[in-house]
Amino acid sequence: MMRRRPWIVICLLAVLAAAATLRAPGVYWGDGDLIPERFVHWHPDEITHVRMAEQFLKNDVDYGADYVKGFAVHIVLAAAAVRPFVESLSKNDLYRIGRWLSLIYGLGIVLLVYIALYRISGNQGVALLAAALMGLNGLGITQSHFATSDSASVFWMWMTAILAYAAVSRGSRPAMLGAWAACGVAVAVKVALAAFAPLVVMHWAGFRKPRHMVLGAMTLTTVFLAANGFGLGAEGFLAIAQKLLFDNVQVIPQHSFLETLTAVAVSLPPAFSLPVLVLAVTGLVLAPRKNWIIWGLFASPALAHLFLVMFLDDPFERHLLPLAPVVSGLAAWGWWKLLDGTRRPLLWSAPLAAYLLFFAIEGERPFWRDNRINARQWIINEVDGGASILQGPYAKLKLPKKKYKVTSFNRWSKKVPDMEGFDLIVLHEAHTYRYARSRLSPWRRPEADNIYHPDKFSLSHLEALQSGLTPFKLVKPSHSLTPWTWERALYKRYFGTFQSFSGDLYIYRKG
Repeated sequence: MMRRRPWIVICLLAVLAAAATLRAPGVYWGDGDLIPERFVHWHPDEITHVRMAEQFLKNDVDYGADYVKGFAVHIVLAAAAVRPFVESLSKNDLYRIGRWLSLIYGLGIVLLVYIALYRISGNQGVALLAAALMGLNGLGITQSHFATSDSASVFWMWMTAILAYAAVSRGSRPAMLGAWAACGVAVAVKVALAAFAPLVVMHWAGFRKPRHMVLGAMTLTTVFLAANGFGLGAEGFLAIAQKLLFDNVQVIPQHSFLETLTAVAVSLPPAFSLPVLVLAVTGLVLAPRKNWIIWGLFASPALAHLFLVMFLDDPFERHLLPLAPVVSGLAAWGWWKLLDGTRRPLLWSAPLAAYLLFFAIEGERPFWRDNRINARQWIINEVDGGASILQGPYAKLKLPKKKYKVTSFNRWSKKVPDMEGFDLIVLHEAHTYRYARSRLSPWRRPEADNIYHPDKFSLSHLEALQSGLTPFKLVKPSHSLTPWTWERALYKRYFGTFQSFSGDLYIYRKG
């Protein structure tokens, strides 16, 4: 039984309140910013989740169509619970429900990190510090306000680990079945194969009888199928597998494990900050080795996920989220050991806390006030009516249709737009950086077949447009997003945007 001192409870509530405060403003990103009461879909993965939720609510599910980005189980269940109390639920309401659920899951991860680190260290101070680091984690904050399944997936992965620990430490069969059920939810909200890792450790440490595994597998299967409306058959599984291969493993034909490892390594500082990574390494060195079972249970989801990420062709920062609890826990242990014996630990901790808060705010800045809002207003004020405007991916500005002739292109566009027919071209860095340098290897320009989701216009005209070889000139000042911290400044210079779907907006004007 975990004994909590009153001050620990107060501090933990304060950590959760601070974490919620940092996450909540991002929930409103794009919600009514350009069109009142309407969402601007700058995060394409949210579209697939909400589309799946709509299909579930209409009881007309196209399994495999959009499941590659995760199952909309949590959005559907929340919407079903809300439905009896409201007149109607619009698509925009589903986006809002999905985002608030991600925030709740994000806070749940903070709480699970506290529980896990207390079990590992037996020290409530270390556990509280780990929860605080997770609450201030920049990557965790950003991924906690999208209507996607990333926060939900990590929460249930760690819930699996904690229930597996309870099963091993107490010899509890209900906890063992609970771990299997939590794993089933993790797979139901997203294909989180790493959630199986704690189950492997649990059955290796105990519960080795075949009947335990059979009962567990039956529990997982029942939970997974129930979460998907008991409608997912063999055909649906095959469709999902094909989509996973197409969108995650076979996106870039020339896969390189070394380049993938490099991409993951260089993404760690802008995701977690260099001080936290240094403290995590320190914690790994100083951490006690007396109970490998406990370490295995809590570290296995992150290690298994990291192994699976090596098979991805182009890992994005959201793929690092399952590492955040482990990094936060190790950093807390390292910082605690470094401060052990000091007279004023709070005084020494203040600079680190201030930097992490600054780091978190910098990461959230694009979602509090997106630069596309200012770009749209600049066009309305500076560009005459009747102008013909071409918009690229992530650059949709919802310009007034009665004032401008707006054309958009993306990777599905069959024809290459003719630049000569436009007065203005609007592009976004989240898309253009893929053509200027390989995200996996910034020292070379990517080949056409090694670009993540390319489009015909960018392949044909982008290099000439950026080199000044066309009648279009870049408007100055451009609507840029300059990083405040050197971790993200270096990443932006050599690798691309961080976070994804934010970055500079480029407006090219003819003449």
